[in-house]
Amino acid sequence: MALNQATEWQGKMLDRYRMLHRLGHGGMGQVWQAEDTELHRMVAIKILPSILASEQSFLRAFAYEARAAATLEHPHILTIHAFGEQPISDEEIVTYIVMPYLQGGTLRDVMKRERYLTRDLAMNYLRQTAEAIDYAHSQQVIHRDVKPANMLLQNDWLYLADFGIAKLLTSTTYRSKTYAGSGTPEYMAPEQVQGSAMPASDRYSLAVIAYQLFTGTVPFHGATPYDLMIKQLMEEPRPPREINPILPQRVEAIILQGLAKRPEDRPQSCLAFVDALDKAWSQAPIARTNPNDPEATLLAPWSKQRPEYLPTQVTPSMPPRTVDTPVHMQDTSQGTTAPPPPPLPTHMASYPTTPQTLSQYMPTPSTAPATPAKPGVSRRGVLIGGAATAALLLGGGAASALWPRPQPKPQTVEPGPHKFISGVPTLSLMGHKRPLSFILWSPDGTRVATASTDHSIMIWDTNTYLQQQHKALNIVKTPLQRWRLEDAISYYQISWSYNGQRLMALTQSVSTRNTVYAFDLTTNSQDPLVYQDSHIPKSDFNAPSYYEVVASPTSSFFVTNQLSGQTLQLWDLRDMNQPVKTLNNTSKGSDDNTSILALAWAPDGKHFAAYNSKQQIHIFDSKGNSTQTIELADRAGQIAPNAKSILLERFALAWCPNNPNLIAVSNLDVIDVWDIQKKKQLHRLETDDPDAHDRKGLDPDLAWYPQVYGMTWSPNGRYIAASYSHSQLVHIWDLTNRAPKKSKYGNELQTLMFGNPGHSGSIMDLAWQPGAGRYLATASADNTAIIWRVDG
Repeated sequence: MALNQATEWQGKMLDRYRMLHRLGHGGMGQVWQAEDTELHRMVAIKILPSILASEQSFLRAFAYEARAAATLEHPHILTIHAFGEQPISDEEIVTYIVMPYLQGGTLRDVMKRERYLTRDLAMNYLRQTAEAIDYAHSQQVIHRDVKPANMLLQNDWLYLADFGIAKLLTSTTYRSKTYAGSGTPEYMAPEQVQGSAMPASDRYSLAVIAYQLFTGTVPFHGATPYDLMIKQLMEEPRPPREINPILPQRVEAIILQGLAKRPEDRPQSCLAFVDALDKAWSQAPIARTNPNDPEATLLAPWSKQRPEYLPTQVTPSMPPRTVDTPVHMQDTSQGTTAPPPPPLPTHMASYPTTPQTLSQYMPTPSTAPATPAKPGVSRRGVLIGGAATAALLLGGGAASALWPRPQPKPQTVEPGPHKFISGVPTLSLMGHKRPLSFILWSPDGTRVATASTDHSIMIWDTNTYLQQQHKALNIVKTPLQRWRLEDAISYYQISWSYNGQRLMALTQSVSTRNTVYAFDLTTNSQDPLVYQDSHIPKSDFNAPSYYEVVASPTSSFFVTNQLSGQTLQLWDLRDMNQPVKTLNNTSKGSDDNTSILALAWAPDGKHFAAYNSKQQIHIFDSKGNSTQTIELADRAGQIAPNAKSILLERFALAWCPNNPNLIAVSNLDVIDVWDIQKKKQLHRLETDDPDAHDRKGLDPDLAWYPQVYGMTWSPNGRYIAASYSHSQLVHIWDLTNRAPKKSKYGNELQTLMFGNPGHSGSIMDLAWQPGAGRYLATASADNTAIIWRVDG
């Protein structure tokens, strides 16, 4: 019996990969979670249906298509780690493709699980998909099966998968076989039904997904694939406003343009389609259908079942998420299957039925899109281009047309860095007049926020400058946006909202001690939103003094703590008048002198942590319920057993971006890395940097020791970077290093340091670019920030 039966792969080895768990299966094969026994990482492996060992032409085509698909390097295209083949009997072979293992599921899963999606979250998914498709088209590749099941998610970051697979399944090797479940005619463009896929076909599929996101259903339904394809060819879709009457008319018109029967009538690119939708939403008034009903919003008057969603201003930006009006969702079929269809009728609009090259349909500044060539089409032609395309129905969804093309420009796809290098200074941000205290990347990694003791906050458009690829250090003096507050802004006193549209901020001012500001980054307004507990008079002597603010990476919640004591406030961006919950962080061993030093959210938004002056980390769930306490090993007693007190300067707390079970915390001069699930310390990191140990003229009687100032994880969780008091260098630890150098205390010393030439003052904070991880940002006491390239 062939090993491609699901039960027989369990526990088996496929080359160097140990097969652990089947994630899914269908007409295009199976997908398994596997362990790479050489690199010790989890991967996903797609095993294609078995073929005869004599099919050497297919094996050559498989190797070519896999290599070609692997050249598609884009942040929103799932990369290919490896590919191969393995005999399963004397007569049969399976081919396979190795990809990153992502645990976030697919957009299809989200549609099944969530009855509602926010409008901007839906637009975010559309935009990420559009960027991936347009990039593939620029490399002369058509996907041919853009659908929610091929859109993988990781913390709202989307990866388009399955480039190149279905083209193989439409080869003569598979043509005579029927693989139920792989056809997805719900998303097929009319010309693709007839066998002539082109870039506009992928744009049609994206418009189907937009229709589905904003109405809860696909445009056409049918009992069989044949029924669906007839409707794709002949019927007009039901106007979206008939299903969701609150949709703006302009949004409906753009969606219907994307579903035009004629390819040349559709938008000229996927991004043009998404930009038009964004603009239509931004121009639509937030009108209420019933002024007495606060939930009867423009988009979803049926949101009674999810009253926590309230409308906010719609903007044409593309954040990872936003607090917004929900989009109605329903589960719809993703792969209707049936026996091979009967011949299609001949009385319908024609499309080219002979093989076409992509360049004929790629829009250029001087050339209009190609026009269908024939006024009529034969019965054989309408039969989806003959035998070649019949395999699309029976074998194939995710086809990619691949042919000789120029090599794409290298881009980081997976969380990185992939080839770490000692930092190369690329940008210098020189707008502040006093030392910087904090630096943060926006959630999408395109902007940087800096805070300073000069009372100002600045937003920098780093993406634009980094794309210019200057050979020398590029100095930027003008920020994208700037605000000046009443007093200095310290570390942990700014935080991006989860959708990147607001920047939360605190100051050290006594007059605004119980105020959280939220600056709207989608407008040019200098006036922030103000969050205050309306139940406490501003003049009240006992009013809380908020010291830190940290926003959830996945929801509208944010947390504040107070200057002294162990009280936390859990807020919601949608309520400016009071916190959702006030938490008392008292624990065993704490007293009136115990205070909270640092806050951090887990990357999945399900927990947040508070680190206190008793060297305890308290873990809370997203609703503010205490779940766990971690007691750190005493570092002060180890290095200064006789000291009555030690001068503490700064503190750092950070979750691993790709593993919500790992958290790192500064403990004086070391960094402790914990697995909170196993309740075990995994690493203790230390530096032997002489500058970090230099007292710099401090009183010799003062009990002072080197201290971690800033700390950040690389997006792939492999590296930790930190800055130290009195040092102008960046310190890097490779957590996969099995033989690190050790300090006299047995702690892991840094793998490397860099930063000379660089800053002329101590590095106060640093942050790794999310996602790609190609750049690391540092903020210094020399009034500047530097963006370093750390991926070769």
